[in-house]
Parts: sequence; C-alpha cells; structure tokens
Amino acid sequence: MTPLLPYFLVYLSGILAALPASQNFLFPYFLSLATAVTGALLFTQSRPKRFVKAMVLVLLFPLGFSAPGWQDRLRPEHHIWNHLQGGQRAVVVGWLEETPAVFKDKVRYRVRLEQIAYTGSPITVTGTARITLYQTENRFRIGDRLRFNRIKLKRPRNFKNPGRFDYVHYMRSQGIDVIGGVSKTQYIERLGTGPVGFFTALRGEVRERMLSLFDRYLPEDSAALLKAMLLGEKHYLSKELRQAYIDTGLAHLMAVSGLHIGFVAGACYFVLYPLVFAALWKFHSRWALLGYARKLVALLCIVPVLSYMFLVGPKISALRAGVMIMVYLFAVLINREKHLLNALLVAAFLILLWNPEAVVGPGFLLSFSALLTIVLAIGYASPPCERCAGLYGRGALVPPYVHS
Repeated sequence: MTPLLPYFLVYLSGILAALPASQNFLFPYFLSLATAVTGALLFTQSRPKRFVKAMVLVLLFPLGFSAPGWQDRLRPEHHIWNHLQGGQRAVVVGWLEETPAVFKDKVRYRVRLEQIAYTGSPITVTGTARITLYQTENRFRIGDRLRFNRIKLKRPRNFKNPGRFDYVHYMRSQGIDVIGGVSKTQYIERLGTGPVGFFTALRGEVRERMLSLFDRYLPEDSAALLKAMLLGEKHYLSKELRQAYIDTGLAHLMAVSGLHIGFVAGACYFVLYPLVFAALWKFHSRWALLGYARKLVALLCIVPVLSYMFLVGPKISALRAGVMIMVYLFAVLINREKHLLNALLVAAFLILLWNPEAVVGPGFLLSFSALLTIVLAIGYASPPCERCAGLYGRGALVPPYVHS
C-alpha cells in the first residue's frame, strides 16, 4: 500500500466537508465521509501502527476542514472588498504583476492594487484586479504603475442558472479579487514603475522576449501554436485552430503538464548523462563505477525543471508534474525507493495545502484522475518485475511511468 494514501485521504475529507460544492453529492457529506472512512481503513492495514501516526491522521481532518477560506480569515482591513462602492466609478492606482494578455479584440491586465478614490482622497488598498481594455493597443508592460480613470470595480459573480460555470471559484483560484473594464486607452496613465520583485520581473522579461521572437520569425498561426504549447498561452490561438485541436483530441498539448516538463527533464538527462559519465570516467573512474554519474545528472536536471516551472507559472498540471519529477530526482540522490504513486500524492498534497479549493476545479480533477487512471491501468496490464518495484514498491505490477 502507498504509505501516504491514508493521510492524504483524511486531509482531503476535511476539505470536502468544508466546501459547499462537495457537501451534497448523493446525500449530505457523503464524499467527505466516504473519503475519511477509506483513509481510516487503509491506515488499519498499515504496518506498523504507532500512536504518533494515528494522532497525525486524526489531526489532518480538522486541518483540511479549516484550510478552505484561510485567505478570507487573514484578509486585512484595507482589502479592496472592504472599500468597494457598487456601481460607482473610481480612480484606481496599481502596478502590473504579469505581462498583459493581448487578444484579438481586447487587452487584459492583472493589476496589484495600491489606491482607490471615489470622490475624496485616495485610500490605500490591497488586492488583485483583472482589468480589461476593450481595444487592441497595448502600451504597457509588467512592472508599470498605472492609473485607471473612470473605472467600475466589482466582485466576480455567478449566474443563477443550474449547472452554471462557477466563475467565482475560477477567479478565486486565479487569485483575482475584483474585475473591471475600460473602453479606451486614454483612461489609463503610466505613473512609473511599481515594486515588482526581481524574479517576477525576470519571468516577465523572459516571457516577453520569447513571445516577441515567436512573432518576429514565425507565421501568425505557428507563433500562436508555439506560445500555447510552450507557455500555456492559449488566448493567442484563433478559434479555428483551437477547434481543430479539440476535434482531433490534441487539446491537451496546450496545457503545460507532464508531457512538457517530462520532456525537459528527459532531454536534459539524456544529453548530460554521457558527458558526465565520460568526465567522471576520465578523472575519477571509481565514482563512475559507483553510479555517481546518475546522481550528479539528477542534481543537474533539477535546475532546468525548476526554471521551466518558474517560466510557466502556477498552473495545476505543471505543478503536479513538476513536483512528481522533483520527488523522483531527489529519490535518486538519496538512494530512497522511488514510488510513483507517492510522488503523485505529494504533488496533490502540496497543491491542496497551497490552494485547498483547487480540489473542486476541473484542472485538478482532470489532471490527477487522468494520470492515476493511466498508472493503475498500466499496473494491471503489466507483468510483475523487479525493475518496476523501484518506482512502485515491492510486488508492484507497473513499469516506470512518470509523464501524464
């Protein structure tokens, strides 16, 4: 049995009990109860059972139950939600914390808010806004401090029809507190540069240069396709091209996931391993014979994997694949059993600690359920082998399989 599975299920049951979206499936709290009972039963099968482990298992449920909404409990008094005046136009000051997203008919800005003024003096506020300019002209870049004049800010709201898309949850998962729009560029003024961090500025600069290079040297559709496949920027795709990939079942190529991060790690490994092994064989042959080349290459592969994750940003599929590969690489370094299902659970655990409400989002559900299904299907279809036990534990029936 996977050692982390009982702990993950109990923590997950606490989250499911707290979220309204999962409270009334079949009957009230069915999902939470079934998940908690399954985790407890699996724990009773583990060996050895210790008091400390049991206490950790019990404490994970209240931890999971209290996890959703921790941002609300820590929200400061000067948060933008506490100063909104519905339907009123305001002057808003903030700085761009991401590269503007340019669409065919609009430009979308992610703004870290600093001030808002309705009629009197400006008030210092915190929060993040998504502001849409309904023109295609963009004169700003990441880090610019901007003043938006005559803008109405409001909290995201859902439609009331049954089965509607949960827009509120989606915006919350994206870290967006309020939304607004301006019709003309003349309502936006550049005031200087905001307090953008070094790594945020570096990420924005690299992404901007990559996008610019694609536009400069490639046809429009090819550039849009490369932006989507490398950086997950799907909004550059035309409707026809996006629909073509959906119809052919290849839309998953536009979501940065295990395929992309696994390719980065695998390419680095196969390029570096012969070079590192040859260098060790020449200067210290004993280390090469002891397998240190594999460990050194695993250590070197961590750098490009982290760099690509940093460049792509906090997307669920990218985080899941990145954490799994990082767990595998660290296991190689410390000579520990490399258990793929444990790596999957570590990835899910970390994501739900960071954003508990991601569990009811389609990105989390599709990403993890797809990989789990693939892993289990390969496990039941494959003969047992000693080589497979390295990733799945003793007696496992699955071959090494890292990418989704």
